[in-house]
Amino acid sequence: MDINQLNINYMLRTSLKILKEMLSDRKIDTNYLNNITEEEIIRLYEDNQIFDIRVNDNLKVIYYMNNKIKIQDIRKTIDTEKDKGQNIIFIAKEKLTTNNLKSFKEFKEFNIKITFFNLKQLLINIYRHELVPLHIPITDSKEIEELIKKYSLKSKYQLPIILHTDPICKYLDIKSDTIVKIIRPSKTSGEYISYRYCI
Repeated sequence: MDINQLNINYMLRTSLKILKEMLSDRKIDTNYLNNITEEEIIRLYEDNQIFDIRVNDNLKVIYYMNNKIKIQDIRKTIDTEKDKGQNIIFIAKEKLTTNNLKSFKEFKEFNIKITFFNLKQLLINIYRHELVPLHIPITDSKEIEELIKKYSLKSKYQLPIILHTDPICKYLDIKSDTIVKIIRPSKTSGEYISYRYCI
């Protein structure tokens, strides 16, 4: 076995571990995914360099380990009938180019939401790093109203912004038009809370 194969095996195993943690941090049931072992993901890769894992009725993960991304291969993996209205996490071995991303536009009309990760982005859990504060999306309208009143804001748009492309927003799948509560440890008060508006 050559060094490149060892690297791929390591990256697949590690990415599976981080993927499970990421979905757990998103409060997604990972019971089925937890049954996939490190050895099994290597077997899936050895059988076919493009494979998918069903997480639940609404979410599947596609590993695309070919060097070049081809739309005809993607069409074999994403079924517009079966995957209609589904969420897909697409993990590619190579970094996606602008042209690659354009190829995926055809799936939007089937309400298929695809989130893209490069394999290398799933080798370290950025969210569980000690220097990264806790990010909590606020979805309760009453809590948002109280927040606006507390800080004498005219609307949520006056809050400092955070981009939906921010690595933490991507990790937690925080959508645009969401208020994010950020909790940092503080030496003086125990914790410091701030808010951002995701765009």
